[in-house]
Amino acid sequence: MKQAKEWRLDLGIYAKNDRFIASDEIETLYDKLIAWAENRGWCIGGRIEASDELCRCVNVKSVILLARYSISPLVCRDCFGTVAFEQIVIDEKVKEELKSWQRLYESFYMLWLDSDGYESMGLHELTNPKSILNQRGFELQKKLQKFLDVWYWWFTQSIRENFEVSQKCPLCGGFLEACNHGKCCIKCKLIIQV
Repeated sequence: MKQAKEWRLDLGIYAKNDRFIASDEIETLYDKLIAWAENRGWCIGGRIEASDELCRCVNVKSVILLARYSISPLVCRDCFGTVAFEQIVIDEKVKEELKSWQRLYESFYMLWLDSDGYESMGLHELTNPKSILNQRGFELQKKLQKFLDVWYWWFTQSIRENFEVSQKCPLCGGFLEACNHGKCCIKCKLIIQV
């Protein structure tokens, strides 16, 4: 169980034997496979390889809630590696809520990447502090605080040419401070990529 690993699809589509399969179709099959295994008390997994960019810290004390198509939406604040659920002690219910939030985040992120009719819808959910996505994320951040020091990664369009770094927190309006991985609002425990 400690070596168990959940895999997530990368952006776009997955190709095998020159057949292209839509990522949402694979995601549906993946969910069915996980449910089938869980009903039998099994765990889908394998060895965790060094190439998986996992956190190797002995004691994980501070994490960032950040969905990035990985085995977990938690990232070590020290090494910026993905924190596997097996590395930390949290409730099973909270783990399921984290997985659900991660899938929701990835869905809106894919809409934003679409760059057609759905881009603005995805951007609104990702950047609006009152969106369902971010409200669920903030609730998870609060729940996790009893287990770990948890920061929230705020979405920015940093890959766009005209991107300008905000000087104020999108939640409280306070000034941001420089910190590792970007700029931070200490009051809101928010990190913004620069």
